[in-house]
Amino acid sequence: DVGRRLAEGSLVGVLRGREENGPRPFGHRCLLAAATDPAVKQRVLQHVGYSPHQYLQAVVPLEVTPQWFGNETPSPYGSLAPNVTDPRVCQQLTVCLSDGSIQLQTV
Repeated sequence: DVGRRLAEGSLVGVLRGREENGPRPFGHRCLLAAATDPAVKQRVLQHVGYSPHQYLQAVVPLEVTPQWFGNETPSPYGSLAPNVTDPRVCQQLTVCLSDGSIQLQTV
């Protein structure tokens, strides 16, 4: 149901377990959106009340990091922003930063 809603362009809130505090919730309190929708970044930032210049973090399967970043890039806590080596990635995703990197959390 979550995948279908994301494919339809919905923003999906995920709430599980205890509340998390801090700038990055890791799974218990998340707002999910399809990163291929060009309008999604502004929709998410407006929904949560962030500045239009705030970045969004991508949640990416670890298995695709060699193709996207040139090597396996584990970042389970969202602490890395590696440069994308395949330019098609930034052409398709709205989460690329201006320097060609992505704030990355791997699963």
